[in-house]
Amino acid sequence: MKKVAIIMGSDSDLPIVTPAIKQLKELGIETEVRVMSAHRTPNEAHEFSANAIKNGFGVIIAAAGMAAHLGGVLAASTTLPVIGIPCSAKVLDGMDAMLATVMMPPGIPVATVAINGGQNAGILAAKNRGYNGEIIIGGVPLNEVNETNLMQRVVLVRHNSYLFKGTVEENLKMAKPDATKEEMEAVLQKVNLLGFLQTQDGLQTQLLEKASNLSGGQCQRLVIARALLKEDSKVYIFDEAASNIDVESEELIMNVIHELAKTKTVLLISHRLANVVKSDKIYFLKDGEIKESGKHDELMSRNGAYRHLYESQMALENYGKGGVA
Repeated sequence: MKKVAIIMGSDSDLPIVTPAIKQLKELGIETEVRVMSAHRTPNEAHEFSANAIKNGFGVIIAAAGMAAHLGGVLAASTTLPVIGIPCSAKVLDGMDAMLATVMMPPGIPVATVAINGGQNAGILAAKNRGYNGEIIIGGVPLNEVNETNLMQRVVLVRHNSYLFKGTVEENLKMAKPDATKEEMEAVLQKVNLLGFLQTQDGLQTQLLEKASNLSGGQCQRLVIARALLKEDSKVYIFDEAASNIDVESEELIMNVIHELAKTKTVLLISHRLANVVKSDKIYFLKDGEIKESGKHDELMSRNGAYRHLYESQMALENYGKGGVA
C-alpha cells in the first residue's frame, strides 16, 4: 500500500496531526510527516510534491494551521490527490477531520444519508475522478484503475437511469450482450417484473423512449434488473434508487438491494432514512461534511441531527397514513 504524506506548516500543528497518524497506523497505512511552509520555502514544497509519486506516496494531506492554501501549492506540482485541510481541529466521533476515510468492506451495505442532493454530488463525483483524497477499490487506488475496468466493476443506478426505445431484451443486453433468455428472466423475476412482462410480449415487449409506457416503479425495477446482469461488478452505487415510486415497488427494490449487499459492496444514497435503517454503516452528511456515522441504533442513541431527521420523517409519514404525528 502506498504511503500518505502529511505536510505541516509548523511543529505547532503536530498535536492536531497526531490523532490522524494514529488512526492511519491502525488501518495499516504508513505515513511520513514533513514540515514546510508555503510562504518561506515554496520551492521545497514544489520539489516534494513533484517527486511524491516516485517516492511511493499515494496521497498528500496538507495540514497547515489555518493556511489552507498550502494544499494548492503542493497540488500545483503533482497529479496525486491533495487534501488541503486547515488545522482547526474539527472532530467527528473522536476522529480528526484529516482522516475522512470511508471503509466499505465487500458485502457490507453502507448508507450515505444527505440533507439535500447537493451533498450527494460530492460522493458520486468520485466515480468520475472529481475528488480529493484517496479511494481504494479492491486494494487498488481509483486513479490507477483502468477506465474500462472501472466501468465494468462499478455500477451506478440513479432514480432516473435511462431506458432506451426498443425491446426489454435490448435494454437488458446493454449490461450483458451475451445474456441468455434464462438469465434475463431470472433478474426480472428478482425485481418482480417478469409476471407483468409475460402478460405483454415478454422480453420482446416494446418500450418507448425513456420507457414512458411503463410506470415509474416498473422503470426502476427494469433498471435494477439490468444492473443485476453485470455479475462481474463488485461495487453498486444506488443514488435515490427507490425515490418517486410506489410503496410496493420501493419495498421490493430495497429488499433486492439488501440481498445484493450480501455478496457485493453497496453504497446506498438516500434522503428517506427508513431505507437505510438496515445498513451496517450510515454516514450522515450535512453542509458538505460527515456529521455523524454508525449504525442506526447508535445514531438514534446519540440524539443528534440523524435522530431528529428520522423522527421528523416518521412523524410525517404516519400523519400521511392517518396515524399519530
